[in-house]
Amino acid sequence: MSEENGANFDLSQLRNLVRQYIDQHMYKTALFWADKVYTLSKREPQDCLWFAHALFLTKQFSRAVHLLKSNDLIIKNSAAKYLAARCLYEEKEFKAALEILESETNDNKLEFRIQNGGSLSVDRNSSSSSSSSVFAIHSNNRKLESSIALLKGMIHENFENKVLATKYYKDALQHDVYCFEAFDNLISHNIMNTSDEFLFLQTLPFSQQCSLEEEKLLKVVYGCKINKFSLPMHEKLPSYLELLKENLDFIVCNAEQYFNNYHYQEAFQLASFVYKTDPLHESCLPLYISCLVEFKMKNELYHVANKLVNNYPYKAVSWFAVGSYYLIIKKNEPARKYFSKATSIDINFGPAWLGFAHSYASEGERDQAISAYFSASKIMPGSHLPYLYLGLEYSLSNNFSYASKFYKEALAISPDDLHIRIELAVLGYENGEYKQAELYLLTSLEKIEKIDCNASDIIEPLYINLGHVSRKQKKFDEGIMYYQKALLFNPKCSSTYASIGLCFLLKKHFKSAVEYCHKSLALKKHDTIAIQLLEQALDCLSHSKDHFLLDEEIVYNSKSESRLSSSSIDLSCVSNNPTPSTETLESSTIEMTDSLCMSLDLSSVNISM
Repeated sequence: MSEENGANFDLSQLRNLVRQYIDQHMYKTALFWADKVYTLSKREPQDCLWFAHALFLTKQFSRAVHLLKSNDLIIKNSAAKYLAARCLYEEKEFKAALEILESETNDNKLEFRIQNGGSLSVDRNSSSSSSSSVFAIHSNNRKLESSIALLKGMIHENFENKVLATKYYKDALQHDVYCFEAFDNLISHNIMNTSDEFLFLQTLPFSQQCSLEEEKLLKVVYGCKINKFSLPMHEKLPSYLELLKENLDFIVCNAEQYFNNYHYQEAFQLASFVYKTDPLHESCLPLYISCLVEFKMKNELYHVANKLVNNYPYKAVSWFAVGSYYLIIKKNEPARKYFSKATSIDINFGPAWLGFAHSYASEGERDQAISAYFSASKIMPGSHLPYLYLGLEYSLSNNFSYASKFYKEALAISPDDLHIRIELAVLGYENGEYKQAELYLLTSLEKIEKIDCNASDIIEPLYINLGHVSRKQKKFDEGIMYYQKALLFNPKCSSTYASIGLCFLLKKHFKSAVEYCHKSLALKKHDTIAIQLLEQALDCLSHSKDHFLLDEEIVYNSKSESRLSSSSIDLSCVSNNPTPSTETLESSTIEMTDSLCMSLDLSSVNISM
């Protein structure tokens, strides 16, 4: 009797147990019973696949590959091929994984499905009575094809082949528009620029794969991640999507938009809300770190970094936070150590590459900084930040032709970026192209007014630069007007008063020149430039104007250099983005050589990624 029952042993209950234990995350128990079912079914392909899947979930990757190979399933079935390749990918055997994916498969039409994350799911409604066909997959199953394309993209990205990675990520989304992992890799890794991202979104076959309601949902959630450089529009959503505004991912997207448009306070408020609600929210962390760097909140950044390292020691963002902390306290050697650790965990984590480069730039190590920024540009080809910083480093090395080349590459990627136009204005100034420099500065001012930005550390240097280029064109009244506007944002800047004094001196309004030089010296009594200007003005007052001949270039016996810095770093990425470029960490410096020009510091963080 027992032998007869054994001959007709129904394994369906045990098979269901395997699925149930997987659903309950009891992977070791699932593995135990998957192994027994595999043996009792005489190594049926469906049971072999579930056994391999349980091995994958228990991180026994090499054993899973061996199991699939020994049963010849890799050459017989696409899902087995995908699972074996995914195991090899987890073992970082990228070349072997790609070889399996590109090998020929004589698919035997087994009827199981595979989900985007790589897990198998049972088709419990299958009408097939054959145990060898219960779990198979048709070769044209779009979700499996999407998973295979996604994995190929991930492998090629690890090979630093961004062109092929982009192709396969796009293929994955064409097969399955719900494949967020492919979409996220395209966007967060800065593989494409913003305009290309918008164009690609329009090509996705939403209407063929989802309902009208789901199509609207996908366009909203994907669109907010692409539209990183516009202020939040707060568009009215359909009633069934209104609750999305409470979703933390949605709030992070809005915070990134504020951050990229220099509304740092609003960005910080939203990022802080998300951080307090979910302290380990992965997409928020780079942005929150950027905000802490922007506001130089060293103590809070220390606590955040400590918490991340304790909870996520295997995540790149944790060590990026540590590196950012050391960077803002100006300890560049340990900063480089931790940024490097972050990139070793995730080679595509752009903010850490930028932070690594910034640590050299802040020390004036031009060659090392340039090399690091070049590496960043290859990792994140769709981001303008590496090219902006390369232009800056070449500018500081007085290689203006290379600087112009990289600034223009950055501008082609991000035409509305404020800092690129300011840097191009500096190059124009250096080359004596004052009209062109003025045009770049005025367009930057229009951008600031358009986005209603009130960041004084951005606007003040912009007005000062406009004052400089106006003075160089002998438009002294305009120069004075711009300098006075700058004083509204920083009324205690001695060098701005000295600049006004110079304009009055060049206009031969010597009494006014003396007045503003005194105001400058009242704020900084040992300012040598203001002292020289005052001496010139007093000397001119003591002589007849008929005998006075003044030229701007001989106001001083020697030239002095001035630097206006416009620091822009993406820690999200970078938000994008990135913002390191995070994303603040000292990065961009505008250098103007002039007989007067002052030294200013403009700090701002720019997220892209």
